[in-house]
This record gives sequence, C-alpha cells and structure tokens, in this order.
Amino acid sequence: MRLAEMTWRDVRDYLRRSDALVIPIGSCEQHGPHLPLSTDSLIAEAFARRVSDETGVPTAPTLASRDKGEAIFERCVAPLVECVKEGAGRS
Repeated sequence: MRLAEMTWRDVRDYLRRSDALVIPIGSCEQHGPHLPLSTDSLIAEAFARRVSDETGVPTAPTLASRDKGEAIFERCVAPLVECVKEGAGRS
C-alpha cells in the first residue's frame, strides 16, 4: 500500500487505527559506470514494498539523500517525523 496512491479518506481512516509508516530512504550517489545514481533508493523502495505487503503499513514516497548513516536520520528522518506529526492532527 503506497501512501501516494491513497485518498485522503483512506489516510484518515488508516490513521485512526495506526500511525505507522514505512519510509524508504536511500542515498543518491554514484556506484560506478554500470549502475544508476538511484541504486540505494531502488533497493530501499523494494524493501519497503515487501514490508508494506507483509504488514499492511503504508509506504511513504522515497527520500533520496546525499547523506549517509546517522546524517540521514538527523537531516531527513527527524524533520519528516515532526512534519507528519503536525499534519496528522489536521482534518
């Protein structure tokens, strides 16, 4: 289940029973001449789809970052979590 393909009513109904969300995150960087810059994001998306299929938790759009490791959390995930928290309270 992809968040971007859900209607606002679907999201509202889902948020009434759960606040979980799968957020695929991958860096956008070179992997040599044979792979696309989005390699890490593509892997994260595939993994997120499997988790979503098995759990019923929606998948958010992929965040592509130039950061790695802890920097991804600090610069991408933490602000996104705060944004989702603020937006979830709106009708």
